[in-house]
Order: sequence, then structure tokens, then C-alpha cells
Amino acid sequence: MEALPLAVDAELRPHARGTRLRLHLHELYGRLAQAGPETVEVEWRHRDARGLVVRTTADLAESAAGTWSAETAVGLAAPTGLGAGTWDLRLRIRFREGVSREVTAHALTGAGLLRRRAVPSARHGVVLVQPYRTHSGALALRVAPGVRGVLSVARGRLRRLLH
Repeated sequence: MEALPLAVDAELRPHARGTRLRLHLHELYGRLAQAGPETVEVEWRHRDARGLVVRTTADLAESAAGTWSAETAVGLAAPTGLGAGTWDLRLRIRFREGVSREVTAHALTGAGLLRRRAVPSARHGVVLVQPYRTHSGALALRVAPGVRGVLSVARGRLRRLLH
């Protein structure tokens, strides 16, 4: 399993009714089905606060030929959700025999998938959410909760426009 390359695509769908992360694991060399992918552990790691990690697990279901899909909710507001800051997505695919592999997910760049959105929040009023593609192509997420978060983003944008 260590030598088997894995390709995972990810798309984040922020909505008022709940933010969803969709993952698609692709068969590359015809050996993935033998290994039997069962679950994916989704791990959001805060980029600045070392050790701050939010985890969830989702079942992988075989969809089209050679692909497995999983979908999970993403909490945006602290204390149980992600909270403010920049978050990197890491995945651990677990297989039938108990073996697991860590991978990064490639950000899908379809229409509107990587644009900033304001999502209503009962706790903060509003949460700004921006999924984006890192230099390596992985999915990452910027979160700015509440009025302070919105003002911080607006000030930064204005500062960049004026300089």
C-alpha cells in the first residue's frame, strides 16, 4: 500500500444550511479496489496554531467505476468547529486490512467552488469562508467569523488596493 499512489479530489460547499466537504478517491492503476478503501479521516490543521486539529471520519462508498466518494459536514464556528484562521486539509484513507495512508486532496476548481462566501451563523452572525488552492494544488480554507473577521478581511483588501 505504501507504494500505491492515491488521487483524491475535494470540493467544499459552504451554505447557510451547513458546509459540506465532498471527496472523490480515484483508481489509478487497478489496485485500489483490491485494497478495499473503507473510510476517510478528514483532518483540518490550523496553519498558525500548532497542534490545533479538527477531525471527522466518513465512509467511502464506491460510486462510478474506479471511484469512491465520501461527504462530511464541516463546522465553521468554534468551539467545536474550525474557527478563525487558515486551515490545511489532510486525509487518511483506511483500507480493509487495517492499513492506512495519509494524502492531501487536490482542490477542484469548478465554477464558483473557490470563491469567498459569507455564510450566516447563529453564533457569529456571519462567517466569511474562502476555500482556495495552495501552490501544490491542495485544498485549504480561510475562515473569518463575525463582524471583526469581516472587518479584518475588508481592511486587508483595502490596504492592498491602496498600496
